[in-house]
Amino acid sequence: MTGRGRPPKWRPAPGAPLARGMSLRDVEAATGVNRRTLARALLVASIPSEEFEALVEAEDPATVAQLELLARGRAKKKTSYTRRCPHCGGVLGTEGTR
Repeated sequence: MTGRGRPPKWRPAPGAPLARGMSLRDVEAATGVNRRTLARALLVASIPSEEFEALVEAEDPATVAQLELLARGRAKKKTSYTRRCPHCGGVLGTEGTR
């Protein structure tokens, strides 16, 4: 018997125009750029344009990873993660995002 459960999500075809409110998966399907790169671009785009220009055009320009960490810090997102043992919950170590 067919028609049971949730219907599959419709994704836009490659080259389809972007629309407001599209998810990262929809933008990925339409543009061919992976979600991680899109998320990274959105973080870097959150930096004010004047400050971005100053950081990029400095004598020692900031890397994309440095710009991403700056944006993550401003958005109050974690920049390091604590790994814990799945059995006892003890700390195994701390890892940075980069």
